[in-house]
Amino acid sequence: MFRKVLANQKGQAMVEFALVVPLFLLLLCGIIEFGVLYNAQLTLEQDAREGARYAAIHAKEEDLAAKVYAHLCLEPLTSAISLDVDLSQPGSVTVTAETLVPALTPVGHAVFKGSEKVLSAAVTMRVE
Repeated sequence: MFRKVLANQKGQAMVEFALVVPLFLLLLCGIIEFGVLYNAQLTLEQDAREGARYAAIHAKEEDLAAKVYAHLCLEPLTSAISLDVDLSQPGSVTVTAETLVPALTPVGHAVFKGSEKVLSAAVTMRVE
């Protein structure tokens, strides 16, 4: 009788599926979250680089931070990116960009210990 119970394979695939699916979903959510964060970081770095280039060329203008923001076509009230233009070092300009990226998956909420991750990028260029 015991051999008959062990020989019965019904339900084996269901148990294996139930064991593997949570791990697969965890991995999939992690890949999605990483991709979103990586894309946001690259975009932020590009915005900071473009802003620093504009600020380095137009460093003598008044209200430079607002002009850099306008050059990047960012709306101050709707954009989640904040910019800081620093001309305190002689001969160079530093643009710092910062944004909040919301977590999209439960894995992101667990890793961020909240619902948002702060990303930042800083670029320094010589004033022309």
